[in-house]
Amino acid sequence: MRASRHWLHSFVFALSVTFSTPLTGQTPSVPACIRLGVPASLDPEARWFSPAPADSTRRCDAPAAYRPIGLEVRGTYRSGLPDTRGQGAGLAWNGTNWHLRASADLEWKVLTVRIAPELALSDNTDFFMFRSTDGMWIYGPPVPSDRSSFSSPWYYGPVSADLPSRHGVAPLSRVHPGGSGIWLGWRGLRVGATARQSHWGPGPGESLILGTSTAGLPRLEADLSTTHPLGTTSLRWFSGVAVESRFFDQDPTNDRRSVAGLRLEQGGRRWHLGVSRTLMDGRSERRGLEAADLVFRRPPTDSLIDFVAIDFLWREIESRGFSWVEVIRQQAIRSGGDLMRYPTEGISFRLGFDQRIAMTAAAEWRASAEGVRLDQPLQRAGITPPDLYTSATVVHGWTHLGQPLGSGLGPGGQRQLVALERKGPVWGLRGSLERARWNDDALYRQFLPNWWRHDVSYQFGMRVTRDLVGRPAALSLTWGRRTNHLFQNDTHSPGYRDSDVPYFQFSASLGIPRAIRPITTDERSRSGR
Repeated sequence: MRASRHWLHSFVFALSVTFSTPLTGQTPSVPACIRLGVPASLDPEARWFSPAPADSTRRCDAPAAYRPIGLEVRGTYRSGLPDTRGQGAGLAWNGTNWHLRASADLEWKVLTVRIAPELALSDNTDFFMFRSTDGMWIYGPPVPSDRSSFSSPWYYGPVSADLPSRHGVAPLSRVHPGGSGIWLGWRGLRVGATARQSHWGPGPGESLILGTSTAGLPRLEADLSTTHPLGTTSLRWFSGVAVESRFFDQDPTNDRRSVAGLRLEQGGRRWHLGVSRTLMDGRSERRGLEAADLVFRRPPTDSLIDFVAIDFLWREIESRGFSWVEVIRQQAIRSGGDLMRYPTEGISFRLGFDQRIAMTAAAEWRASAEGVRLDQPLQRAGITPPDLYTSATVVHGWTHLGQPLGSGLGPGGQRQLVALERKGPVWGLRGSLERARWNDDALYRQFLPNWWRHDVSYQFGMRVTRDLVGRPAALSLTWGRRTNHLFQNDTHSPGYRDSDVPYFQFSASLGIPRAIRPITTDERSRSGR
């Protein structure tokens, strides 16, 4: 019965998208066009290799009255433990999950309107977890009494964050505006309002400050770009609102926080450099436009999360390869002396490469790898550094709708990934190996921490893609094992339960573009219209 309801929801959503777009073209009185195309792949295994979501709205290059229609559907079955990294509004919880997305652009002179709704459905079946009161905090107060039992057992007190272990026990459904928005553009300037995802970092992986593991922030944004002999310079700014999940606390006065960012980019033919600053103000009285100038002045630090970042990408034009590095710092630099004594305090980074290793008449072969380190080692004697994405004063931490705004690995995460890929004009194949370590900083706040209790997962992924007469299709399979889940190991820590959890995921996605040819003036006259 539950699966029937999900199919019904999917059918209604597809009909609403289809019939909200005209199927017959009429000659417009002004230059305009509608482009409805399939977005970037929703397949979770593709997140490391697909191009990052475009952060600037491209001009429509279709004929004036062209009305193509498209939709992408992804179905995922997951068992063992959920993995919600890099999937935006569609979370791959245990059980069956559906994610549907479409995109339509209407452009007229300097105006661009994008309609790109998303629908996400999940069975959200059971798996082992700790309630928030089950966590063992030995250096501070217990979990606040107003917290949901689904809130994290690790992140409260001086390292608080809105990262629920589970989003309730009922099936989940979510409708999100996705990449919808409206923009005004003139020459190199574009301003608008949107809720799309934003990728502030290099390479095809997930950025550490604004990643793809949660739905996009509702926000105002502005981009200014100019081209000169040294390349292209861009200045990007946004001001938005981060929203609390339904499974954090019972305080209605702190459900929204102001977030703002400023990024400067300089790019040449072979390289791209970016520098950014992003802030979150946890004071409940600040809303929307009141935070528009947040990055241009210094609010009180007792209610602020402050990130600075620098990233660099290098392209090999001849071999079509590229490499990248991104470094972020959450803790403010107090003085020059502090920086000299503790240069790596609050630092997290990711680095990787994607390189063509062979080329044939039928396809190219590419090797890629990426490493991410988010855990915070001890820097000062007697002072434990705060976990990345957490805060003692902004109790929700660097989160939106219960997911990290940055990397989906979350606080204390670490990952190494290698992959080999065949890319051809019709079909492709990719295999990947990944090791990840979870919540590692929280381990050292537990009773009897030791190296036998690290929460680590190992997984193998395989993905096949094929072009089915203009319809991009993908099948992916992931299986792995999570050892010492929630730091449980009864072999070397007597009295604890053993928690090694195997997991499995199968995912299929299909893009359904459909081109509707406009009715010409001659055809209209012959039909008597």
